[in-house]
Amino acid sequence: MIESNYIIADFEDMFLIDSELNLKIKFNPKISSFKITKNENKVETLGQKYPYIVRNGMLGYKEMPISGLISF
Repeated sequence: MIESNYIIADFEDMFLIDSELNLKIKFNPKISSFKITKNENKVETLGQKYPYIVRNGMLGYKEMPISGLISF
């Protein structure tokens, strides 16, 4: 037995996990894009030349479409 401090994580599958159900995407897992979503509103003003743009900096969830074969 050889003692080592290195840890290697080999992730081959994707998992979709809910409180009741676990789905495993085992064959052909693909992520086609990755986007960080920010909440942004444009307020049109009366009598001014330019609108106000309001952005919520605390909101920043990630969106990614995934595809593949789901197996139980």
